[in-house]
Amino acid sequence: MLVSPTGSANWLRTRESTIPVTVALSDRGKRNGPQTKDSVEKIVTTYFSAVCTEPFTYRGLTYNPKPLRVSPAIFHGYTCPAGCGGCCKRYSNDYLPFEYRPDDARLALRQFEFDGRQVPIYSDLQADHEGYYCRYLSTDDGRCGLHPDQPFSCDFELLRFTHFSDDASPTLLATRLFGRGWNMKRIDGERGAKCEILPVTPEHYSDAVRKLRRLAEWCDYFGVTHRVGQIIDWAHSGIEQPLILR
Repeated sequence: MLVSPTGSANWLRTRESTIPVTVALSDRGKRNGPQTKDSVEKIVTTYFSAVCTEPFTYRGLTYNPKPLRVSPAIFHGYTCPAGCGGCCKRYSNDYLPFEYRPDDARLALRQFEFDGRQVPIYSDLQADHEGYYCRYLSTDDGRCGLHPDQPFSCDFELLRFTHFSDDASPTLLATRLFGRGWNMKRIDGERGAKCEILPVTPEHYSDAVRKLRRLAEWCDYFGVTHRVGQIIDWAHSGIEQPLILR
């Protein structure tokens, strides 16, 4: 059941995302169990930092606009086979107040500190269990119990920003497999994510645009000035060459 809101380097050295912040767990969880990762940190440091047009600060660091290269490969689809679940580790599940979200009391309003402000979002931090996987992943078949209303950080995959350590090199946005997908742990205990890239189809194109619109909503809500609208305009133009934004 869903509820509506009550209120409104060079090319050889890359990083696909930053390490998310760890939220507080019990002492036992800190010593022995896997720790919950905050998905909003990935959104801020990997997504917002790639599309911003003005600097912002987060956790004492200033993120300045960088060149961005958008590949037509963003319109490729991908498979999500059953029996995998490799990407579904125990991360926080986060929703904006106006997004539909599961009717689950564990999704609670929290204040996320960003750019000197407190931003309210709904989150299930999953700090009440020490399982390896997200609580909504079925370990019987590797299917998501939230799909198709999954949190944004899950929904945006496999659209991926690749940041290069050389600040002069444009960040790359494309549909790509996980960089360390070979090491992801599946529900059968084996390693290696099963997803594969598919050719471009009208459906995959539409889904990429939908994801970009959701990214724009998150940017707007956090007060990030951005260029996602330019990417969407380029997508609608039918131009088959990469988009370069300086």
